[in-house]
Amino acid sequence: MQAAILEPTRPGPSGLPSLRHIRRWQREPLAFFTSLAREHGDFVWLRLGQLWLASDPADVERMLVTDRDAYVKDHITRGLSSVLGSGLLTAEGETWRRDRKLCAPSFQPRHLAVYGEAMVGAALAHLPAPGEQDVAPLMSHLTLEVVLATLFGGSGWGRPPRGSGRC
Repeated sequence: MQAAILEPTRPGPSGLPSLRHIRRWQREPLAFFTSLAREHGDFVWLRLGQLWLASDPADVERMLVTDRDAYVKDHITRGLSSVLGSGLLTAEGETWRRDRKLCAPSFQPRHLAVYGEAMVGAALAHLPAPGEQDVAPLMSHLTLEVVLATLFGGSGWGRPPRGSGRC
């Protein structure tokens, strides 16, 4: 007779994810993840995508800073290397450390202040009209605006996508 190996209980929604969960994740990701943390705690296992959700800032710091070498990228991020190549997002280990050191000067406080000014300026220039709306197109536009301003010293991609602001 063979002994059954039991997997430790993982906090999180039980059973398979329903279509309702998937739709909510797609439509309201912040509300979805916030409700998971509220209902199941700061560390939640999601069967959908087979990943962990860490909500406590101390846990996130431990995983990303203190014990970063104990964790590996998920299979989706690693799979992106075939499209994006081996860079800061997809690399691990020594390659990641080398790339991080190369990028570090761009993240010094004096540079971050310039990036912050560009982000605030772009956001203020394209404030959305009051009311409920999909901000994804506006955020994409603002991201391009900030990249243009910070990397190339330019400004103005023109108008944001229709329906995403007052401009």
